Amino acid sequence: MTPGQRGFLDLFAEISRHGRSLVKAEMELFAAELASNGSSLATTGLMAAVAGGAMLIAFMFIVLGIMLMLIDAGFHASTAAFVVGGGCLLFSLLVALIARSRMNGMSLVPRRTIAQIQLDAAMLERSLRNG
Repeated sequence: MTPGQRGFLDLFAEISRHGRSLVKAEMELFAAELASNGSSLATTGLMAAVAGGAMLIAFMFIVLGIMLMLIDAGFHASTAAFVVGGGCLLFSLLVALIARSRMNGMSLVPRRTIAQIQLDAAMLERSLRNG
């Protein structure tokens, strides 16, 4: 084996070692970031569900009050129920459309991991160029 070949094999072995440790570190970062994002999303979802349940109860009382006001104003009970029910349906469709548009901006993409991989790849490329 010539000295030039020995140097290349040593360089290849060193790159392999660094590559393995780099991949392991990136996987650990990815797992931590995914756990952090998932935990935050789960907590937010639970809080939204509790708030939604409380708002549903309050909304039912408001709807009942509006129906009673319409009945007191001379509407038949079934007409008051249809008017209030139709208004509630329109309101819920509007809220669902707003929620859908906001969810389109959410992402669980591990941005920090991707950025770190790009930095590591650039560093490795510079290292290989410089010899």
